[in-house]
Amino acid sequence: MSDSTARFARHYLEMVVAMFVGMPVFGILFRSPLDPLGLRETMWARPYLSETLMLVAMSIPMALYMAWRGHRAERTVEMVAGMALPALAVIWLTSTEALPLFSVVTLTLWSHAAMLLGMLAAMLLRRAEYSMDHSQHQMHAGHAGHEGHEAH
Repeated sequence: MSDSTARFARHYLEMVVAMFVGMPVFGILFRSPLDPLGLRETMWARPYLSETLMLVAMSIPMALYMAWRGHRAERTVEMVAGMALPALAVIWLTSTEALPLFSVVTLTLWSHAAMLLGMLAAMLLRRAEYSMDHSQHQMHAGHAGHEGHEAH
């Protein structure tokens, strides 16, 4: 595996880990027996609302991580959109019964798979940028006219 491919894979895994940080926070606040907000029954009764809030809970730590790593705001918006739009499509398609909703578990699995594929697509769109070392993001941000292009 080339260095740039390894860096790309590392970037992807870092984004996934950052996303998954939001999952237990969501679970504790909205679905756990602790029920600190008093919304547990509502979340279980409204799976589409629950899945949408899960998406938000997963987007926030990923966006914060990207900012901390020096990614430009435009790239963070692209990544959140790449993650959110496919998941929202799954939520909409199942809520309108265009896709069958077998269970809340399948909704979660389908929307999370859509998130992961959407993030990968957003990263592939800017493969050169996501294949560089994190230290180069700030330097790359100064060359706004060269998005997604890496000197060879």
